[in-house]
Amino acid sequence: MSDTFSIRVDGCEIARITGSVSFGKRLALRYPHQQVLVDDPKMLRVTHNERVIASFYVSSSDNITVEKVEG
Repeated sequence: MSDTFSIRVDGCEIARITGSVSFGKRLALRYPHQQVLVDDPKMLRVTHNERVIASFYVSSSDNITVEKVEG
């Protein structure tokens, strides 16, 4: 199954990634001394046959967004 994600700066699309794409995971603190993995929309992973082929780290700036394109 193919997914498409749009990377936008100030609302304008500057890049589009299509393929077997998913959000990466990052560690987050839930409670003091307890860490859990959560989806990170600023990190995209492209996989093929369950192997990571490429990872994209998107700036954490507020004016940059990553959106899944529906349809």
